[in-house]
Amino acid sequence: MKALLVLLLVAGVGVGGYYFVLKDRAEPPVATVTPVKHAPKVEASATPGPAMSRFLHPVNKAGSEAEIAEQAKVLPVLDKSDASFQDALAKILGSQKALANLNRDLIRRIVVTIDNATGKQFPVEFSPLKLLKTEFVKEEQDGTIWLSEKNYVRYKPYVKFLCQIDSQKWVSTYEHYYPLFQAAFRDLGTQGYFNDRLVEVIDHLLAAPTESGRIGLVQPKVFYEFSDPKLEALSAGQKIFLRMGPQNAAQLKAKLREIRLFLVK
Repeated sequence: MKALLVLLLVAGVGVGGYYFVLKDRAEPPVATVTPVKHAPKVEASATPGPAMSRFLHPVNKAGSEAEIAEQAKVLPVLDKSDASFQDALAKILGSQKALANLNRDLIRRIVVTIDNATGKQFPVEFSPLKLLKTEFVKEEQDGTIWLSEKNYVRYKPYVKFLCQIDSQKWVSTYEHYYPLFQAAFRDLGTQGYFNDRLVEVIDHLLAAPTESGRIGLVQPKVFYEFSDPKLEALSAGQKIFLRMGPQNAAQLKAKLREIRLFLVK
């Protein structure tokens, strides 16, 4: 479950910072999507589900669909899982207030967003978290536009909070609710195993490049893009690590490595 909250940051807070919005333009509206039975996947995974090994990293040693189904008997059905799942999150966080920025139909949203982290665009309408309301800051010098380091401040409190969370508690909660994550993953039309996909996405995010210097921007239309074609060609998930700054990125990567140790047993 620590994997869940860290990836909530990557998938949700990152979605909020996905677009470089003009200073004089309103932020995109917060998604108010009602719970959906089958949340669509906006972009195909870099590695399609059916082509993946299904049980590279089994959760709770469940090596078959029958064992996963047996575990699911003690859980609510996916479409009615929000109350139970959020109560479990609140117990770990010690407060219901920490859940205020979560959207409904949470498990489906998490799965959809994680599965699209290796693609070019996050499905903003299915973000697990409400979008950041802080304003994007740019710098201009001699006709060149740069990403301001002031943007890094937006991510700092989230990263600090996540790095202080007890990993063991997250793991046990994730394992308990795993059949619902698997069901949501199958609803996307994949035959894959969600925990395998999660490990794959973590490895992809850990491979995000580190940029210690200033990052240039261009504005071909409404939104800003990275001026370096290699950076602009990165996946939506990897771009988040550039937007949060090298210090935040290093701390989050360290947490992701720790997470991977618990996921891969």
